[in-house]
Amino acid sequence: MAALILRKVLTDPSAPIYKFAMRIFSKMIVGYFIATNLVYNVFGEQPVRIWTDTSGRTIKARLMAKDEHNAEVMLANGKRVKLPLVKLSPDDKKYVEESDVNPEPEIVVKTAIVKSNEAGTQRDERKIIVTVSDADGRDLRVRVVWIGDDGDKAKYGKYFEEIKTVTTSGEYPFTAIYQRNGSKLNDDNYKGYAVQLLGKDDKIIDVEASQKPYERFLSE
Repeated sequence: MAALILRKVLTDPSAPIYKFAMRIFSKMIVGYFIATNLVYNVFGEQPVRIWTDTSGRTIKARLMAKDEHNAEVMLANGKRVKLPLVKLSPDDKKYVEESDVNPEPEIVVKTAIVKSNEAGTQRDERKIIVTVSDADGRDLRVRVVWIGDDGDKAKYGKYFEEIKTVTTSGEYPFTAIYQRNGSKLNDDNYKGYAVQLLGKDDKIIDVEASQKPYERFLSE
């Protein structure tokens, strides 16, 4: 019976306790959003704000990244869109200019040289170019694991690895020359690579491999 009375009171907009409960609930909601924005600010993320373009249209979004032409923002539904700077209001342009945000670094890997031992007169050689973008002075490491026959063990897998420290965007070459002791210059197994871009505390930022299954050798 008491439960029924309480339910009626809390669902009756004219009841004083209903109004009191709604005020408390509203304050809790406002407090939550204020706290959320404070957490984002403490960890270096930008607050949600209203953006206005030169036509007067507005959207509510959070600044995630920027470059010389665009501001990349996240909408309330989690979708990320790019706003051309030339179409933003002067206040928004100034906000983007003064905001300390950078896009996440990325890598693109391309094969530059492939030499195979088809005639039995040379060693297999592979060369790749790892292009790092959006480094922006951060301490990054490019780790390349070469895949092939691992020498005397005649075991197909991780051949050797190479690591370069980078702080600027650009192209970084990596080369592997496969060789075995004994009469054979090379085995006939496929040669490949797996590449990691590592950040602070060896956080994995990006991964590429000549074949998707080869990514497993990065954890060996």
